Amino acid sequence: MINRETDIGGALRSGGQSRAIRSLCVRCVRRFARWLAVRSPKILMFHRFGPAGSCRRATVAQFEQQVRYLKQNANVVSMSRFGGMLKSGEPLPDNTAVITIDDGYADFHEYAFPILRRYDVPATFYVTSGFVDRTVWQWPDLVMYILRNARDRHWSLRLQQRDRQFELSESGDNRPVWLEICQHAMKLKDVEKNRFLRELAEQAKVSVPAEPTAEFAPASWDQLREMSAAGIEVAGHTITHPRLVCLAEDRLAEEIAGCKARIEEMLDSPVYSFAYPHGNKEDYSKKIKEVVAQAGYATAVAAFPISGTHDHYELGRFAIDNDREKLADVISGAELVMWRANKMLGIRG
Repeated sequence: MINRETDIGGALRSGGQSRAIRSLCVRCVRRFARWLAVRSPKILMFHRFGPAGSCRRATVAQFEQQVRYLKQNANVVSMSRFGGMLKSGEPLPDNTAVITIDDGYADFHEYAFPILRRYDVPATFYVTSGFVDRTVWQWPDLVMYILRNARDRHWSLRLQQRDRQFELSESGDNRPVWLEICQHAMKLKDVEKNRFLRELAEQAKVSVPAEPTAEFAPASWDQLREMSAAGIEVAGHTITHPRLVCLAEDRLAEEIAGCKARIEEMLDSPVYSFAYPHGNKEDYSKKIKEVVAQAGYATAVAAFPISGTHDHYELGRFAIDNDREKLADVISGAELVMWRANKMLGIRG
């Protein structure tokens, strides 16, 4: 008779058998990941694109490699098609994936759209309508512009109840300062945030252009019409990209429904989906999801993974951007297994 307890203990004491058990465990995890991958849809999130050598953006070569990989290993559908299948109960194809791009930058049209068109792959472009109208900046870009053009390199700011001293880099790489300022601004109510940004520009002695500069430029309505005609779905991302939990109820409806109405007016095409600005769990609420539904959107997406698709107004996404390895991990199921394991262990990230 086999003594299983003794056998396992012996295996753990034996290097060779221990490696065999470890190898078996790895194979089991991979098999489980593949099983999850086939049955679990993945919504992928991108933001900025650029030529070779671009920093913190998906380059043309990287994005083409990613699209080619998706074409070979996934069934890519638009968000409206995905939402329609969820609503009707139609079975999702194996390895369903959705490509989404946030904010509405012109570099999507210049660098990514030609690749999607060449490979005949659909995508959903969440745009901030006021940004496309060129009446507002994406406010984190505004902070970056101020930092780059500040006359005084030594700053004193009160951020999150603390007096902070900053010395801006001569090289222009001030991302840590930018990040700290943005984290402070994100927690302010909309009126307070706009006042803070004005005061920031005044302290830096920077005159901010009325429209975003070329580096931060939005796509035009003509470009959106061109992409819409070619199968790119244009969806809603508010008018001014505020943190929705910081808005009064009347402003919520204006930002969410007004964005949808403006896109439909300019493109003469229905808008089915919405992306929460910033998109973390603390950036929206049950009330905000209700306002999104009342505005006529069929789905809404967050900016982090969420298990399951039962709540059509809180669908999770995997951030991809210029991460070469993450896309393969997401499509293979490895990223989902790791995310679920971290969630069970209470680990964020």
